[in-house]
Amino acid sequence: MKISDIEVSGRFRKDIGDLTELKKSIKEIGLLHPVVVNKNNKLVSGRRRIEVFKQLGYKEIPETVIDLDNLLRGECDENVIRKDFTPSEKVAIYEAMERISPPGKKLSESDSISKPVRRKRAAKAVGMSTDTLSKAKQVVEAARKEPKKYAKLAEEMDNTGNINRAYKKLKSEREREVNTKLIKDNPPPFPDQKFRTIVLDPPWDWGDEGDVDQLGRAKPTYATMPFEDIMKLPVQNLVEDNAHIYLWITNRSLPKGFKLLEEWGFRYITCITWCKPSFGMGNYFRGQTEHVLFGIKGSLPLLRQDVGTWFEAKRGKKHSSKPSEFYKIVESCSPGPWLEMFGIEKRPGWQVWGAEV
Repeated sequence: MKISDIEVSGRFRKDIGDLTELKKSIKEIGLLHPVVVNKNNKLVSGRRRIEVFKQLGYKEIPETVIDLDNLLRGECDENVIRKDFTPSEKVAIYEAMERISPPGKKLSESDSISKPVRRKRAAKAVGMSTDTLSKAKQVVEAARKEPKKYAKLAEEMDNTGNINRAYKKLKSEREREVNTKLIKDNPPPFPDQKFRTIVLDPPWDWGDEGDVDQLGRAKPTYATMPFEDIMKLPVQNLVEDNAHIYLWITNRSLPKGFKLLEEWGFRYITCITWCKPSFGMGNYFRGQTEHVLFGIKGSLPLLRQDVGTWFEAKRGKKHSSKPSEFYKIVESCSPGPWLEMFGIEKRPGWQVWGAEV
């Protein structure tokens, strides 16, 4: 059909965007999809293709005629009812394009093109920056190598289209694995004295948390420990015959906490709850509280009798950091010397044990 015979009017998309890549594609490959008009020669779809043909000096353009009076519906369906490539599919296309020669060149000529140029060309072809595509590629490769561990992460990336978030989760998990190995190979030595009060915030291994995959759900980058290894900690050897214990526990891990107290020779007394100002992640219900199991070994009364079983405080800046209000409670209620295990920062008057310290 002659381009001059096509009526282009009443269009809702006014910005036709940059035509450079489309023009290049049509010049190298040809027109993959003809423009669409109705029986009265009114344009249904193909405004950008028409502009490129004009720029190339063509007077005619391949077209498909459909019996459609509702041009609004046609324009809407053309631009809305479509499925873009997922990030994983774009990675696959990128990998395939990296291995083929550019249009119009022989394979021998293509061999001389540097890898960075090949990558940039392939990334541009799938409409992504090399940096974004590199992140998506790492997620896809991780899912290929360890499907049990990362397949769901790649699936999440494809379902949401959020490459950066998936990449951050992958990076966090890998950092955690490295930290776990480093600490397992070089564990910090235990203190050589005994304490009357001990605070623990065990680095739970979320992989054994049950029926919900926790990957990436506020997961820490620090080294974690299986529950069996936490139970083996020589806590009973670090405390005096009469001692207090404050064990931080998540809502989901409460049953584990009671087992730990029993294993370490403490009897459970009560639970102190930290009420947080906003929702966090969670399973079924969104977490807004965190608990401390308080236990006693032997017989050791509190230093004061006017403290309740809950307190309010803001979240800390670091993952798993505890509020200063909690330490004020411990110092005023339980006698020293005080030991904090798995602490993430030094504290005046305390012995702090942990790899991060």
